[in-house]
Amino acid sequence: MHKDKFVFAQLTQFLDRNHFNYLVKKYSGDKYIKSYTCWNQLLTMIFELDGHAYAFDSTTIDLCLSVFEWAKFRKHKGGIKLHTLYDIEAEVPAFVHITPANIHDSKAMLEIPYEPGAHYVFDRGYNDFSNLYTINRIGAFFVVRAKTNVRIKPKTWKRRLPEV
Repeated sequence: MHKDKFVFAQLTQFLDRNHFNYLVKKYSGDKYIKSYTCWNQLLTMIFELDGHAYAFDSTTIDLCLSVFEWAKFRKHKGGIKLHTLYDIEAEVPAFVHITPANIHDSKAMLEIPYEPGAHYVFDRGYNDFSNLYTINRIGAFFVVRAKTNVRIKPKTWKRRLPEV
């Protein structure tokens, strides 16, 4: 019978859990989470993934409306939105797409150059089932936090115990 820690558990010992918890608390990463914490998500993402791992998110860049009249965002405000696909392993942006600031994040998902076998991480602003189905259809994988009002039925199964 195996009594030592598994290799994965031994490798995760090298992660600074206190610093990770500090960052999660600082940025309120687990604010509305009940069970699947940021730590659990990190362990899931680093567990022997085949293919590339990417994170996709956007940031709004405010622009002076009197100088950039074409970038009208609100009545007295200008801006653009920078959508970035970040290669987690290489630690560099792999793809950038620029849209007007009033375009919803999920609309930029159509522009991502998806790779079969790759893993994509999105926040809950990217809950667009048709785009997520496209990722699934090409043989890639995604992780996205569900919105509170999503109507899904989780697939569950019972673990079969070995017969004695």
